[in-house]
Parts: sequence; structure tokens; C-alpha cells
Amino acid sequence: MGFSGGGSNVTKPHTHDSNIVQDGGSLAANVTQFGLTAGSILYSDGANIQELAVGSASDTLTVNGAATAPEWAAAGSGAWSNEGNDILTTKGSVLEVSVSDADVYQIIYNVADGGDETAPALVMRLNDVTTSTYDTLKQWGSDGATTEAQKVTKTKWLVSNGGTEDGYNGTAYVYKSDSNFGASRQGGATLISQTQQISSSAPLYVIQQVGCNTTITGAITKITLKVMKENTEDDSQILGSMRVNSLSYS
Repeated sequence: MGFSGGGSNVTKPHTHDSNIVQDGGSLAANVTQFGLTAGSILYSDGANIQELAVGSASDTLTVNGAATAPEWAAAGSGAWSNEGNDILTTKGSVLEVSVSDADVYQIIYNVADGGDETAPALVMRLNDVTTSTYDTLKQWGSDGATTEAQKVTKTKWLVSNGGTEDGYNGTAYVYKSDSNFGASRQGGATLISQTQQISSSAPLYVIQQVGCNTTITGAITKITLKVMKENTEDDSQILGSMRVNSLSYS
């Protein structure tokens, strides 16, 4: 039904149903008019109807700290954050990911030697540091039959053993130096990794590595994987992909 009046006192055309009651009624879609923003929702504060405007993309509807009303909050996530990935579908020199400052990094890799070296090894560097400051202790085995331990100080961490292997996949963890420990306890960035080396012409190798670099005591900004000829500084080429995740204790 329609109403009219003078000035601003004009009641717009509207509808009623047969269930009108003195203290309120039901809301019907596309019937009652509200001055609401798009995407908002309505809730009761116990006395009146209130509007909660739409949140940000991916927000989750939750209950406020006082347990009196709904509110939007950022969606929960796991402990690990995605720092990024790098992929080479043709032969290249390095795989690398620039990272934000964190306490621990998880590096997942599935790569292959692209340079046809006779004794290639998968290696890792941090922050483009190439000085002879990387110590690696490696244990490796052929079908689990043998082990070997060797301390190596070179311009990179060894993530694999050298040999005739063509492919490498595994996971490495890099830990940022903690200034609270002091140099006598842990004075630099550290590595622990496990790599599976695969070749069509050689036995399967599984290599466990630990390493440290006492000169990298600040933030880690870049993690690089590459293939180099064993016991040399000769670069080979690399194919494949790497993914880096991070977490902080706080």
C-alpha cells in the first residue's frame, strides 16, 4: 500500500504480512529495506539488531574476546610460512629463493645434474657467501652398506655425496644463528639434511649431512642450491625445483 504526505514525511510503498505483532516480526528477503553495506550481516546485542560489516578476503567469523558478539579475524594458519619456490625446466646455474628473516627454514628439493659432470655434488649456499667458511659433516651409504664421516671446509655446504648420481631429492633444515647462545655454543647458521641420490647406472645412496657456518650470524636472506664438481669449485648445471618454508619461535 502507498502513503503520501507533505515535505519529507513520506512513507515509501511497502508490504506487510498477516503475522505482524506489536514487538516485531520476521525479516523476508527482498521485502524489507535496510541501509546496509554490501556483504554485511546482522546480529542481536540482546536489545537491538546490529550490523557487522563484511570483513577482509579470507577472514574467518569468530566470537570476540568478551563472548558478546561476532567479529571477523584473520584466518588461522600453520606454523610454516611459504617463502617461495624456484623451478628450472631447462638447464640453469642455480635454484634460489630470497627469504624473510625467520628462525628455521625448510628446503624441499627434487633436482638433477644438468652438466654431465663425472662427479657432481649438490651444494647449498646462504646469502651469496662464497668464502671458505662452510663446514660439513657427512654420512652416506650405498644401499645402507657403508658409512663415512668427513669434515669438509669449502665455499658451500655439501648436500650430497659426489659420484655418478644424476638426481637428488630430499629435505634440508637451516637454522638461523641465535645470539643468546654465544659463540661457544652455536655461533652461526647450521644445516641438517637428508638427500636421496638416484642414478640409472649406480646404487641408490641416502646421505645425511650436518653443517655450520660461523660467519653467518645475522638474518638469512637467500638460500641457493647448485651442482658443482666434487672437491672443486667448478660449476655444473642444475634442473628441477626447490620450495622454501619458514617458521619463527615467537
